[in-house]
Amino acid sequence: MQTMYSEGVANYLPNTLGGGMPMPAPEIGKRPQEFVSGNVARSEITGDDYYQAGCRYRMMSVLEKKHLVSNIVENLNQAYEPIQRRMIEHFMQVDHELGSRIAQGINLNI
Repeated sequence: MQTMYSEGVANYLPNTLGGGMPMPAPEIGKRPQEFVSGNVARSEITGDDYYQAGCRYRMMSVLEKKHLVSNIVENLNQAYEPIQRRMIEHFMQVDHELGSRIAQGINLNI
């Protein structure tokens, strides 16, 4: 990001007009800590992965829903059936109506 105005031929560095050599960044602040101690643990992330997408879908107008379903159907229709089935499972978890409409659009019995 440019922070100072330059009146030269080129307003960016490095550039071929300025010799192609960038100015070194000043070292400001604390040096990074080279050693960290502690424990590492893995934990399962809990929550509903489909909540936000479902809320967004339910807030859409009728026309927006129609366009979304149409766009998904157009692309998902070209996928292999096992992939279509997996995607329908995801869409059903987002919103039952969304999943049903997409399944109907790609002629997939659920």
